[in-house]
Amino acid sequence: MAMAGGAQTQKEAMRAGGLKYDGASASRLFNRPEMKARIAEIIAERAHTERQIAAQSVSEAAIDRAWVIRHLKHNALAAMRGHPLYTRDGDFLRDKNGNPRYGKPDHAAAAVSLKLIGSDLGMFIQRTEIGGVGDFARMSDGELHQELRSLVEQMGLPPEMLALVGPEGEDEEDE
Repeated sequence: MAMAGGAQTQKEAMRAGGLKYDGASASRLFNRPEMKARIAEIIAERAHTERQIAAQSVSEAAIDRAWVIRHLKHNALAAMRGHPLYTRDGDFLRDKNGNPRYGKPDHAAAAVSLKLIGSDLGMFIQRTEIGGVGDFARMSDGELHQELRSLVEQMGLPPEMLALVGPEGEDEEDE
């Protein structure tokens, strides 16, 4: 059905099906519950098929997280070293000791690969200052814990997160 296949309008869909377009009959036809259901069904079937094809392609290409990390590492090392230089014949350009020569390193490309690897490994955590300068310095341990409990609730984090900072502190009085 053309509407499920990407036709933008009812008119395009009817013409694609070899029918003469009439606005009133097109509206009645495309607003029938069984027609809407069939269009939705075809779209869902196509989406499912596309997901299966994508998964199969990834599987056949043997691309997984380890593969991506391995190649990002390779890219980072190659970018830091520089690209190999070649002669006009297509051979490696070599130094006087016979070692291949390399061009200028591409530090920006290396940084991008390293950042992607670090992000995947969870090495970069965005930290945000909460409150003003010195807001927490004047609080007792109990007040700090209560403020922390309030912030955890406001952020929608599970209450178990409070266990990570230890037991609730008690206000200490100087004797």
